[in-house]
Amino acid sequence: MGSKVELREDGLTITRVFDAGIERVFQAWTDPDKVSAWWGCAQTKKVTSFIDLRVGGEYRYVMEMEGGMEFDAKGIISELNIPKRFVYEVPGFEMEGMPPMPAQKIEVDFKAIGDKTEVKLTHSGIVMAQIKGEVKKGWSAAFEKLNDRLARSGESR
Repeated sequence: MGSKVELREDGLTITRVFDAGIERVFQAWTDPDKVSAWWGCAQTKKVTSFIDLRVGGEYRYVMEMEGGMEFDAKGIISELNIPKRFVYEVPGFEMEGMPPMPAQKIEVDFKAIGDKTEVKLTHSGIVMAQIKGEVKKGWSAAFEKLNDRLARSGESR
């Protein structure tokens, strides 16, 4: 089963059930080495992650894209409930060739369903249709890569 994406006025919600236990899925989102293995859109060549897993800590990733572009995003963790939820907030920023991005909030909720885990990501603060479409493509690709990574690495249980 793939991801379910719901576009909202100020962003999107994406939900997917992974064939992996909640601790493993939470760790895939919060361990820098694990995040670096699956994060990013389809055009991402390499990801470097830095995560200070505490309220007030930094959640940062640097994506190296095809064509040489680099995307450096960082947020501050504003809520943490291991292994059920974490929230980080990204201040507004500008990127060459793109309209200015407003401040954003990313909420990730994890729910155990037997030996599987439902992940519900809510990304708020995106109102421009063009950007929302790109964010949708990026998160959809990342969720696919995470699913493949969990299945391939034997991390599913």
